[in-house]
Amino acid sequence: MKLKNVNYEINIEIDKIYTLESMDNKQYDYVFNPNNLIRKDYTKVFNIEIKNIYGNVVNIALIGDIYASSNDCAVLEDSKLIILIDSTITVIELKNFTIKHKCIGDSGCYFSIYSFCDGYVIYGEQEIIKINLNLEVEWTFSGADIFALPDGNESAFKINGEVIELFDWNGSSYKIDKHGNLIL
Repeated sequence: MKLKNVNYEINIEIDKIYTLESMDNKQYDYVFNPNNLIRKDYTKVFNIEIKNIYGNVVNIALIGDIYASSNDCAVLEDSKLIILIDSTITVIELKNFTIKHKCIGDSGCYFSIYSFCDGYVIYGEQEIIKINLNLEVEWTFSGADIFALPDGNESAFKINGEVIELFDWNGSSYKIDKHGNLIL
């Protein structure tokens, strides 16, 4: 995943060979493990390359749950990089490389995060979560089945302005407004 604003260019990829507690890993400037996972845990490591306007490059390893996806996993706002790794959101302050993190849910897997109506919306397998800029949950929405399509060719989640369109495994469709209320 690539993100860019006037001050930063970000590239996020999966480091497929990183092993916790190994001396053979790629050398990173920072290694963040917000959930204190250990070697026996099933993990996925995001290799985050950050380039600022002066050409300085910083590489960060962000360790999280195995079910994380590197597609649509982050939002870049000013000097904050907001990253979703399954049910954990990590905010990296790019000016000083400090982090804060928060677990946002426990209903299945969470796939992606998007800027949405003065906050963020998170697309999950079993629920959609709207959080504010302080990472506090404003609302959640669940359907009759998981938000996925059997053929996998289309996305089961779409944002159109202030409306979110969803499709579940059973073929039901939903439209919800920016407050999490069902429109259709």
